[in-house]
Amino acid sequence: MTTDQNVLKNQNKLLQELESKLNAISKQLENLQKKLT
Repeated sequence: MTTDQNVLKNQNKLLQELESKLNAISKQLENLQKKLT
């Protein structure tokens, strides 16, 4: 694997981690909104 491919693979992994963190935050915000209404 070339260095470029490794970099892309790492970036994809980081993006997926970010995505799941954002999803978790979204769910927490939804739950908060339900509590407030």
